[in-house]
Amino acid sequence: MIFDTHVHTRYSGDSQMEPGEAIASASKLGLGLCLTEHVDYECDEDEVFVTDTDSYFSEYAAYKPRGLLLGLEIGLTVNTRAISRRTASDKRLDFCVGSVHVVYGYDIYKSFWSQSVPPEEIMRDYLRYTLTVIDK
Repeated sequence: MIFDTHVHTRYSGDSQMEPGEAIASASKLGLGLCLTEHVDYECDEDEVFVTDTDSYFSEYAAYKPRGLLLGLEIGLTVNTRAISRRTASDKRLDFCVGSVHVVYGYDIYKSFWSQSVPPEEIMRDYLRYTLTVIDK
């Protein structure tokens, strides 16, 4: 079975979707589903992108018998390596996605791309930073 492993629901600041809606849509498409709610410890709006994992796992456990897998999308930064590793080692996780949303302290969605720097240089900085984050 093919799974969609990058789906956010109301536990992430960028979605209002209910888990039942996500399950129904995936079922219609013949897909397995793994929710991956945001946990970004260093975004500009931390409170919006740090899922309350205890509530998330507790509330959504009721959907697991319907085939739903529960995961997290953890924002990786140099400054948050230790807490990100602890979060990723949570035994309740079925799946974990690593992402880079903050580069050298800049939230890429809000401020990194608004700098007056050529796009090629921004991409090089992003890729260099990503290598730094995953190289430890």
